[in-house]
Amino acid sequence: MRRLVLVAMIALIGVLPLSVQAQTQPQPTPVSQGPGVLYPIALGLGAIVGVIAYNVAAGGVATVPFVTSVAPVAQVSAADAALATNRLMTVTAAVVGAWVANWLYGP
Repeated sequence: MRRLVLVAMIALIGVLPLSVQAQTQPQPTPVSQGPGVLYPIALGLGAIVGVIAYNVAAGGVATVPFVTSVAPVAQVSAADAALATNRLMTVTAAVVGAWVANWLYGP
């Protein structure tokens, strides 16, 4: 009788499909952490620094707002200084708006 049970068990194991014989647990997919909390801040500051760098390249150090007393020798027209200040204020306002939107609707 024991031999019959042993033969029946071996036959049953051989007949079962491989997926039933060895069931493995599916590995959980790792959760993506994303770019991080400081990512929007770094993007915004990079945009502002990029505008400042362009202003310096286009018109010299005197085009940077609040730095005109540092370079009194530079001859910069009022229109150039106003344009540089306008660029900086426009991009800063856009960056602050993006930060507020990220804070309100972000994860």
